[in-house]
Amino acid sequence: MKSIFTCIFTGIIGAMPLFSSNPPVCMAEKTDITPVIDGNINESCWDKAEWQTGFSSLTSNPEPSQKTRFKVLYDNERLYFAVECFEENIDKLKIDTKEKDGPAYLDDSIEIFLIPYKDIPDDPNWRMFYHFIVNAGGALYDETSLACVNNPKWNCPWKAATKIHKTSWTAEVSIPFFAFDITGETGMIWRLNVTRNRRAGNAESSSWSHLKYSWAGESPDFGFLKNINVDFKVYTLSISEPEMTQVLQGDKIIPGVKVDIINQSGKDIKCEIEAQLGENGVQSHISRNKIDLKKEEKKTEILGFPEAFKGKYSCILAISIMGKTVKFKEYPSVNINPLPLRINLIDPIYRNTIYPGQKLNKILLEATIISSPEKLKDYKFLFNLRDGGGILQTKKISFPAEKFQIDFDAASLPPGEYVIETTMYDKEKEILKLQQSLKKLAPTEGNEVWIDRDLNLVVNGKKTFVHGFLAAVNPDLAKQIKGKGFNLVHTYVAPHKNDEQLLDEILKPTAEADVKIMFYPYATPVGFFGWGKKTASEPYLTERQGSDMIARVRKFASNPSILLWYLCDEPRGAEFRRNLKEVYKTLKDIDPYHPVVALDCSPGEVITLADSSDIIVCDFYPHFHKETGVIKPLETTIYNTLKAVIETTGNKLPVWFTIEAFDRSDYYEDAEKRPFRAPTYKELRCMAHLALTAGAKGLLYFQYNGKPGILNHPEMKSAIIEGLGPEISNLTPVLLENTSEGASVTNPEIKIMLKTYKGKYFLFAVNPLQKEIRNVSFRIKGMKDESVYVLFESRNLKTDKGMFFDSFEPLGVHVYTNDMDFSQTFDLMKMDKK
Repeated sequence: MKSIFTCIFTGIIGAMPLFSSNPPVCMAEKTDITPVIDGNINESCWDKAEWQTGFSSLTSNPEPSQKTRFKVLYDNERLYFAVECFEENIDKLKIDTKEKDGPAYLDDSIEIFLIPYKDIPDDPNWRMFYHFIVNAGGALYDETSLACVNNPKWNCPWKAATKIHKTSWTAEVSIPFFAFDITGETGMIWRLNVTRNRRAGNAESSSWSHLKYSWAGESPDFGFLKNINVDFKVYTLSISEPEMTQVLQGDKIIPGVKVDIINQSGKDIKCEIEAQLGENGVQSHISRNKIDLKKEEKKTEILGFPEAFKGKYSCILAISIMGKTVKFKEYPSVNINPLPLRINLIDPIYRNTIYPGQKLNKILLEATIISSPEKLKDYKFLFNLRDGGGILQTKKISFPAEKFQIDFDAASLPPGEYVIETTMYDKEKEILKLQQSLKKLAPTEGNEVWIDRDLNLVVNGKKTFVHGFLAAVNPDLAKQIKGKGFNLVHTYVAPHKNDEQLLDEILKPTAEADVKIMFYPYATPVGFFGWGKKTASEPYLTERQGSDMIARVRKFASNPSILLWYLCDEPRGAEFRRNLKEVYKTLKDIDPYHPVVALDCSPGEVITLADSSDIIVCDFYPHFHKETGVIKPLETTIYNTLKAVIETTGNKLPVWFTIEAFDRSDYYEDAEKRPFRAPTYKELRCMAHLALTAGAKGLLYFQYNGKPGILNHPEMKSAIIEGLGPEISNLTPVLLENTSEGASVTNPEIKIMLKTYKGKYFLFAVNPLQKEIRNVSFRIKGMKDESVYVLFESRNLKTDKGMFFDSFEPLGVHVYTNDMDFSQTFDLMKMDKK
């Protein structure tokens, strides 16, 4: 999501002035009269509050061309905002977004940032805020952010309404206190910022708080919202995310919602928890439990829904005390499947498809029965493997265990499409029938690419760690990376080329460099892409463009240089995401041999691409300042956000990381006035290893497509081509192994990853901070007292009961191993001197 705030993070809007003034202060006024949220700021209660002005420009203009002001009221249950945006081009207001959680920030809009406490943590990893946006047409967007990890799926029942006048547009906003995670630190003083996106006339952005050019969410520079005299103790109940489960109600299996509740109010309370499941915006299923909670007590509650059926629902959780809502959580999508049986296809693991290179002999399924133990003896199962002609193989199971496995012969099957049909019987009565589709592919003329159980890419039967360039099909670069340890390049320009140009200008240099390509499948420029019958001005695939895409994919799928299809680059809006799923399905159907990749620069947005791609790529850039160095802390920007994406997607698909390998100043013609610079070798190496320790399964370098990129920066060019290319190539056999447990470090600022290769340990350790850290102790469980070799550094460390010590320079990286025979083809000391 690219609101003002995100633009500041990424430096999109350029350098900003360094203000020295203190954060502004807004005094909230208590009201006994609840304002009507209709966009008209005409109730008498608003007269009690003072207008807040003094907005400063976040773009190149010294001052905003149009004034903005706001005021704040509160009562015991809500905050209220009134905002007025003056506009000389009122007839040119941009109001394109209509839907909830659409890109309202791209329109004329206002944004409210709130933190329900006054003290901002020193550690950026603990900084958070609540974010509310309303455009001039009244469309809403809300999200939370923790350590720069945006969560656009967060929702709360806030309200806003707008009115358009002759020389301004106004908004009224109501935000309930129960939407916030209130803690013991919450008091009369909160942190606040209000910003405005202007799109009528010349686009500009402005902010009430004077935001320095720094990172950390800019929350240390937020203003103060004072005088909120409310007893917040009743709002301090904590509730976990819902876990969808199933409950035995007598002999009937019904869906259930499982949650944990913690009483942090400081006293014993009686409350009621309510769960609502909804369809099409209507909450049609409601379940309630009354709870007695002692002080600091934690309870687990399961709320059953006997009338809910299989499907996707929205879910609302609310806790009330004496009829007053004190906690509220909304989840837009949860899956309900109240069946007595779950079938999981174990092999094949990827796309339910058997690839020739897998040489898979058995199709393996795992069945889990949801039942009381005494009922198991009554169940029987019939498993049939079928094709279009009928039943090919049959398996029968009687007196099953709660969990059991079934296998079918795969080696004898010819290429084709198959169905596994499972029939469940209660005694002799059929009670359930399920089907699982799968296919077996024939050998292909092009590359056969799939993803294994450990989320490694497998190319023509060989596990591959992807290491290459984003936006980099450049003949000069292609020549220089040949033989340097890279295996992938990517281009943005494919939709601008005809077939002959693609062969001569892109595929030929790629083949000569002995690397593969991640390729746009589109035959014409289509913006951020999608599929639907839209006007020519909208970035969707028309039916003709869709046909052209299919033709191009079929033509080039067998080309030996094609490795992956590149679906999209930072798409925005729910409609885009829905249409991208259709494009993804089409690509899988017409070319099952090449995985589909999607990229985004926002953690919250990239997560939503997991269901429309096989691989997701994150490009979270810290940016580098000529004087102060790293602008956004690497630990937060790379390590924490990448781990959050991997955990949120359930570690079910590969997550790759794109390293900032460009000088931000190259984006601007007047580079002397920009404070950016290219990253150094030490910074590039730290970013790469930090991404690896977070769990990245592939590394790419983004070099600005419209400029010479790394070829224009000798140190960066040498660092990547002569340094990181050979180093990552040398480490590839280790990186392809699973991450192991058993390593610990005394200083949590050092990020570690343990791999085991050929029975030996390899411990990756990274200092993401711009400070030296000395005497760090490591322990590897099970390692004997033996020397530890520091790879590429020609030095050994002694161990004592598996423990050893080392020190780290700022942004330092060390790789330790007890494999003294590991072949080293890379020389770090030589690179450091270079």
